Amino acid sequence: MKSVKQQWSLAEIRKLQICTELQSKSKGVDWALVAKQMKSRTQSQCKSYYQNVLKPTLNQSIRKNHMWTKVELFSLWTYAVNYNYDFTFIKTLTNMFDQFTAKQLYSQWNQLLIKQKLVLAKCTSDDIIELEIYNYEFYKLLLL
Repeated sequence: MKSVKQQWSLAEIRKLQICTELQSKSKGVDWALVAKQMKSRTQSQCKSYYQNVLKPTLNQSIRKNHMWTKVELFSLWTYAVNYNYDFTFIKTLTNMFDQFTAKQLYSQWNQLLIKQKLVLAKCTSDDIIELEIYNYEFYKLLLL
């Protein structure tokens, strides 16, 4: 049985971060496996430290430095279309895109609208009809 330690060393914190990052990218965190790799920590200690200390710190760091992926942009644009470009549903967005602040969402939202207007200005009416049928193609033009 593992002895119960209270303080976490920097090496342990980094190891926990690496273990959870590797697993969360594939299928979610298997805390039994993490604890086995940590050796001196129990499963509940690892999970508790990650959820209460490490994850909130990582989320703050991600919020400051996170670049938008094409998937995130497409999701945001889809919501923009579905809500008729009305940004008053910001609380819904901040729950769905929890890695971003409301200010970041609003900024990106406005950039998408500006890009959309520029694309539409270059399109003929036939192009617009075709683009509306193929929303994804329209979205790809927004990313250019």
